[in-house]
Amino acid sequence: MAAVERVATMYQKFARRRHFQVEVLDDHLWQSPPEDGISLLISGVGAHLLLATEQGLHAFSRGVGRMDAGEHPEREIVRVDVGLVDSAAAPLARSELRVTSRPLAHVAGD
Repeated sequence: MAAVERVATMYQKFARRRHFQVEVLDDHLWQSPPEDGISLLISGVGAHLLLATEQGLHAFSRGVGRMDAGEHPEREIVRVDVGLVDSAAAPLARSELRVTSRPLAHVAGD
């Protein structure tokens, strides 16, 4: 499940290059059922505008070059959700944050 780590690292580097603040709110890896997830809070002027178009499913494939040999590439799907946080509101305590995750329907993978 390296794709989630790859996406998180990509967004953290993106945010730092643009001098945004980045905070990891939740990071977990469960074995049964297999699930990897991370929640990032990226803040700064224009952050939501730049990241809003990133929402959706991102596919990562490995072994595409082996398709000629009859092998199927390995593929991981990562769902990215982008939300808007009211910066004028009082910050949430960790105990007030609830993360709900569920497997994606109709998506095959390991």
